Amino acid sequence: MSRRLFDTLIERLAHGPVCWRMVVTVAEPGDPTVLPTGIALSDDPLLAARSSVYARSYQRCIREPHTPSAVDVSEVRRAQ
Repeated sequence: MSRRLFDTLIERLAHGPVCWRMVVTVAEPGDPTVLPTGIALSDDPLLAARSSVYARSYQRCIREPHTPSAVDVSEVRRAQ
């Protein structure tokens, strides 16, 4: 398994905070689903159940207190 992305992140963190931009597009209710060629919607009923479980899990998660994760770059380098 490649560690290239993790190692790159550690290297960047050694020089200070890392930022990125995330762009999300959210559809309006009733908007048609547009899928790439070769991908089709599924009629699997488990997907609808999974969606509601994820929503409940998310709601429970955001109520918990959060502390940022800490990656100690010097400890990671020693472990390599």
